Amino acid sequence: MNKTFRIVIIVFLTVSCNASISSLQEVLTKELNSLSEQSDKNSITNTNNFANSDVQSQKRILDSTINLLLEGSNEIILPIDLIENINHQDYFKHYKDTFFLANLFVESPSKGLPLQYTYHLKKGEIFSYSIENLGKYKVDEISIVEGEAVRIQKNNFKKKDILKGVISLEEENDVTLNISNDNFFSNKGFFKTSLDIKIKKISPINFKTDLVSDTLFKARNIVEVNIDTLYNVLPINEISISPLLNISEKSNISIPIQVPINQGNFLGWGYWIDKSSESTPEGLDQNEVMLKLYGKQELTSIDEGVNLPLLNNEQVSITVDNFNFDQKTRNYHKNFAFYKINPSIVQKETRAYIELSNQSKINPVNVDLYVVLVFSREKFFDKTINFYETINSLKISLDNE
Repeated sequence: MNKTFRIVIIVFLTVSCNASISSLQEVLTKELNSLSEQSDKNSITNTNNFANSDVQSQKRILDSTINLLLEGSNEIILPIDLIENINHQDYFKHYKDTFFLANLFVESPSKGLPLQYTYHLKKGEIFSYSIENLGKYKVDEISIVEGEAVRIQKNNFKKKDILKGVISLEEENDVTLNISNDNFFSNKGFFKTSLDIKIKKISPINFKTDLVSDTLFKARNIVEVNIDTLYNVLPINEISISPLLNISEKSNISIPIQVPINQGNFLGWGYWIDKSSESTPEGLDQNEVMLKLYGKQELTSIDEGVNLPLLNNEQVSITVDNFNFDQKTRNYHKNFAFYKINPSIVQKETRAYIELSNQSKINPVNVDLYVVLVFSREKFFDKTINFYETINSLKISLDNE
């Protein structure tokens, strides 16, 4: 499986006297380059995506950090997100270091003097041994003593025999390997044999870890979306309706409410029929403001105390054919109303018909029709936000106490 790891590592190195910062950086850089080559040679610096990388790669990062400590660094501060998929405490427990104490080829002792090799080990360390008889003759006795206690004893160690194992120390103590060949012929130098001796010390590596936090001031460019509500009042429609006895003119009129859907997200519409008057620009502006305030009040269902003038004219009959089933709000009268659209109905440009008829036989009717259409529209703009970000890191050092 090919994977691409995106890696950004910020490592603050505090070095000891015998380890320069440049050499430590070179080691870590080499490790990171190796990881990049194994991920199809695509290394993209992105810390956020590193958390999704393979656990094995995060272990290699932790191994590299441990190696830097063993090579001389006093402490390393490692961003916690680089190893967030690993339980580092458990991982450290399994990390041990092995030292060769002896790798010897010796002859069996003579003249009655045993061979002795003594090593000092600390609590928790492991004494590993491997002794092989390469010659033709036996060795009388091999023993391993911890302090005053005999832990291992092997008599009559014949040719090609191998004695191997480990001893775990519960307390700090000396461990001694004794090789004895005290007999008449061996003391005279006869029947010597060769021994291959390998002794290792396996020591647990103790680490100190502290969680440290650093707060950084950052800036980020974002795209912010605002929802603007537009109240669009259509041009005034001045209407004159002939009386019933005027057979040359109609005494009724049907006016469609047309909605240009492409203007945005359509929310609702309203109308207001007022008695006709000599209009002035100031009067028209005032009527438009009143109708917008009324539309906002009805759309938001927040009572702002907006009331449109009533039309007390019994000659005029007003009927609204709301065939789109738009929902009429509670604050209405025969000459004004507001409708919220029904989003479950397919939106059509023609919302309704307002039908006006003159009930008078001799008097004409003159009224003004105002219509408001309400849309919402998303408005995008760039914005820079400033914020503080807390970076959690793990400070790692060797515990030499």
